[in-house]
Amino acid sequence: MGLRCVCGISVEICPVLGIVDRNNNVDFLVNVMEACENCTVSCALSPADAGRCLLTSPEVTIPAEIIPVGPGVTPVTAIVFIQSCPITVTVTVTCLDEFGGIVCSDSAECTISRCVA
Repeated sequence: MGLRCVCGISVEICPVLGIVDRNNNVDFLVNVMEACENCTVSCALSPADAGRCLLTSPEVTIPAEIIPVGPGVTPVTAIVFIQSCPITVTVTVTCLDEFGGIVCSDSAECTISRCVA
């Protein structure tokens, strides 16, 4: 039996005010233990049609809907194009075993409740 995979995510910066029809950044910190492999971070919006969300990290400079993360602490930025408010940004880290089963998952959310045009 090897080491257990432990992963976590927390909100670092959640803006109080969003700007409609612009990219708004929400910053998260992802923490993945050494025993984890095949870890990715994804982003979801609620309501889903309120905008779109892409992710970047120091290793991933071209924004994408799902990005890989390695062991250690990784700052991840959700770039949220807001079309309406309020909007909730949920970022999830998921680590898989060699068979594709989920061994660790955690999510954090940021609600941007007010917007200006």
